[in-house]
Amino acid sequence: MLEGPARDLILAGAIFSILLNPLLFSLARRAQHPQGEAVMADEAPAKRGIGAREAPAARMLAPTLNLLIGYGRVGSAIGQRLLEAGQPLLVIEDRQEGVEAARRDGIEVLQGNAAAPAVLRSARLDSAARVYVTVPDAFEAGQIVEQARHARADLQILARAHSEEAARHLQALGADMIVIGQQEIARRMPAEPVRPAIAAAPPRGADGGADA
Repeated sequence: MLEGPARDLILAGAIFSILLNPLLFSLARRAQHPQGEAVMADEAPAKRGIGAREAPAARMLAPTLNLLIGYGRVGSAIGQRLLEAGQPLLVIEDRQEGVEAARRDGIEVLQGNAAAPAVLRSARLDSAARVYVTVPDAFEAGQIVEQARHARADLQILARAHSEEAARHLQALGADMIVIGQQEIARRMPAEPVRPAIAAAPPRGADGGADA
């Protein structure tokens, strides 16, 4: 069985890869507007998933911010990939060690529990294109997903889950995509190349007589 850090890295990679194509699309659109021209909301690609509705006409510029909830092993791995892709990023984290880690990585941090309505309201949701909910607790994650969906019908919400039951719970509350850790590990592990076993060297001082 994979250790916790390895499982979390696989999960983070799966969550990020889901949005790889939209991110590339965003970069291509940016290249088409090199002088900082406004990209109108009605030019944005149609959103698929739960709660999909037209963006409000009053929102003139397409949202670009990535809102990352949690900066543990999964969240920090996603954050690093977003930074490498040049994506604007805001982290919400209530643990002091997570806050300090995000700040060391040069990421703007809003300290607090995103399940608290006042914290999420102050997170610039109007500027957000997508929300990554990486907290492991399904109940807390559900509160965050529900509030984010209520605030923005057109927001893209991704979450992690440890079971199909938790995934159904998050989907019912408005998450567009849920990555189940164990399923993702099971899907990816067979694709990894199998390395030949390395025979252990005989201990020093052992008598000769190795098998031919």
